[in-house]
Amino acid sequence: MKPAWKRIVYAALAFVAVAVIYTLPGQVAAYRQRRNLEKTFRGYSQAIESRDYSGAYVYGDSLFKAAIGPQAFAAQQGAFESQLGTLKSTREGGLYMHGRGSPMQWIGIVEEVRHYDKGEVHFTCEFRLEDGRWQLFGRKQID
Repeated sequence: MKPAWKRIVYAALAFVAVAVIYTLPGQVAAYRQRRNLEKTFRGYSQAIESRDYSGAYVYGDSLFKAAIGPQAFAAQQGAFESQLGTLKSTREGGLYMHGRGSPMQWIGIVEEVRHYDKGEVHFTCEFRLEDGRWQLFGRKQID
């Protein structure tokens, strides 16, 4: 008969193996969605950098577009440049993603850092996965 400590180790290893197998599909899905969110944010931020505000506005979902029209969105972006000078670059400062429910509902929060001639501006951008693509739901300046 095996010593008690060996049975405990084998039971713990079996538990870990079952847990890994059980959570693996969720981990794979989260990895894929994170990559898709990063790609969406890159597209959004590249549109902002190139001053293609109508292109950036397309990333918004229906609630975002109901809250702000395309002209007001473009005016907001232009106001930052009039205050802080030319936009030099944007980057992701951090990313948090969460999924819950069945079917899975995904939410992603991305910290956007914009570098202008005269300083930087930080935003939190909330994205939601809708109809198979990430869409901008809200954006808030956090400076």
